[in-house]
Amino acid sequence: MANSPLSQTQQIGDFFTVAESFPVNLHQLEEAAVVPDEWEFESEMPELFTMASNMAGSDQDLLQQLKMDSHQSPVLVQVLEQMNQRMITMLGYLLRYEDDPKHRFQGTEFGGGGIRLITPDPIDNDTLFRAKLFFKNESLAIYCYLRCSACESLADEPGYSATFEFERILEQDQEHLIRASLHSQSRQLKRRAQERDQSKNNSDDNKSD
Repeated sequence: MANSPLSQTQQIGDFFTVAESFPVNLHQLEEAAVVPDEWEFESEMPELFTMASNMAGSDQDLLQQLKMDSHQSPVLVQVLEQMNQRMITMLGYLLRYEDDPKHRFQGTEFGGGGIRLITPDPIDNDTLFRAKLFFKNESLAIYCYLRCSACESLADEPGYSATFEFERILEQDQEHLIRASLHSQSRQLKRRAQERDQSKNNSDDNKSD
C-alpha cells in the first residue's frame, strides 16, 4: 500500500500508517526470549483483550447486517446499538486498569504492519517486546508482540522515534487496526474540511466588513 497522503507518514511493512496519539505499554523481553506460537499466544492473552477483540468484530458485523436487512425494525437496531455501546463503555472502563503508567509510552502512528512511538532513550534494533495498545476512539485494545526495526533521534525535541513491527498479533486484531487507520483518516479529512470551511467563512466575514 502507498503512504497515506493525509498524514504524511512512512509505511511499516506493507501497510500505510496514520498519525494519531495513543498510549502503549511496553515490556522488554530478555535477549533469549522467543515469540510464542499462535496457540501459546492465545493462551497467555489477558481475557479482557480477548473480549475486546471479539466485540470489535462480531458485534459490529451483526449490527451492520441488521441495518442492511429491510425487514428489521429500526427500533430494534437502535436498542441493540445502545446495548452494544454500553458493553463497550464498560469494557473500556475495565481496560483502563491494563494501562500501566510505569510502562506507558506515547504512540504516534499505527497501521496494519506496526506502530511508532516516542521514547526518551534509544532502543536497539531487533529488541523484542510484549505490548498493549489502546485506541480510545475505536474502543479497541490490542495485546501483541513487537520487534523494534528502527530508532531515530527526533529533529526538534529530545527523545527518539522508534518503529516496531508486529511479531505476533491476532489476525482479527490486525484487521481491526487496518479498519481503525481508515477511520482515523476519515476523521482527519473531516476535521480538515471543517477547518477549511471555517477559514473560508472568516475570510468572507472580513470582506463584508
